[in-house]
Amino acid sequence: MNILLLNGSPNPDGNTVFLADAFRKGAEEAGNKVLELQAGAMDIHGCQGCNYCKGEGAGTCIRKDDQERVYQAMKEADVIVLASPVYYFMLSAQLEAAIQRLHATGIPGRIKKSALILSSGSDDVYDAIIMQYHMIFRDYCSMQDMGIYTAHGAQNKTKSKASELEAFGRSIGK
Repeated sequence: MNILLLNGSPNPDGNTVFLADAFRKGAEEAGNKVLELQAGAMDIHGCQGCNYCKGEGAGTCIRKDDQERVYQAMKEADVIVLASPVYYFMLSAQLEAAIQRLHATGIPGRIKKSALILSSGSDDVYDAIIMQYHMIFRDYCSMQDMGIYTAHGAQNKTKSKASELEAFGRSIGK
């Protein structure tokens, strides 16, 4: 399987990167091809609501930035995994921008499965993100939810969480 791991963390040494690395390790051990894009470090601007994509652009965005790499990766992916730190009860702004820019192209029909990995400082901060994730990826895009994995506080960067995410990665494509 071709897996797109879209990591929204702007912190290259942060908890989200640790969890995403563990997932990627397991997924690759199982024979999957994983392309990780560091959306948190990419130059992706928000949708400007011009609707160029719905008219003259015919499904292409008027903005030309690193989102082009996301669009291309999505054409080749069978599975999308979103990874993000939780900032003020929401996904990172960088990942949110990448998701909102899908307004131009929509989700390519090849992607049939999705998953979510979240890291936070405290528990009970996930509800809004999980609801948004379900509404967009499961309901609107008709993707199969492969799972939601969270770590908060002292759970971050632990061997047990790494093992959990590695096992999840190994389960993809089976």
